[in-house]
Amino acid sequence: METAALKGMEKSYRSKSYQVEISFASKIPLQAIVNALKGHETKNYQEAIRVLDIILRQRSAKQGCLLVCQNFFHNDHKNFTDVGGGVLGFRG
Repeated sequence: METAALKGMEKSYRSKSYQVEISFASKIPLQAIVNALKGHETKNYQEAIRVLDIILRQRSAKQGCLLVCQNFFHNDHKNFTDVGGGVLGFRG
């Protein structure tokens, strides 16, 4: 059993390479973002909301928040609650 555990550890230390391709998706006029912030629905409203969502997620991640689906949680152990069975509850 120890041998199997050691083999698993050896695999976890191997480096992996990934190839990433970034491509142009779309151009969103800044005025559409300004209008979305004011609550005005315009032609590019949905795209503007997506841009704002990406910006908010990036900023929250840089500040150390945990991003889970559509939720943001402060990564502070005081906000974690052990609910049993290996499950943690997050207040945020």
